[in-house]
Amino acid sequence: MTYAYYCGHVKRLIRNKATKAFFNQGNWTEDFRLAQDFANVHSASKVAREFGLKEVEVYYLAGDELSKIYDFTIPLG
Repeated sequence: MTYAYYCGHVKRLIRNKATKAFFNQGNWTEDFRLAQDFANVHSASKVAREFGLKEVEVYYLAGDELSKIYDFTIPLG
């Protein structure tokens, strides 16, 4: 698979920086497949503020599995 392929399949997830758990509808999960997917960083940021989430980041998941090559994060707070 190439980077161009993954660009069309990016998921935006909220991840706790310390625990590496993913956010899903007010709960946390270790399984990224169960995490809430956000349409964009703005909607993820809004939910983080609404739930008072601290020390979290948007995790950009490129594809169906975690990847140290294609995935990246952006801090939210």
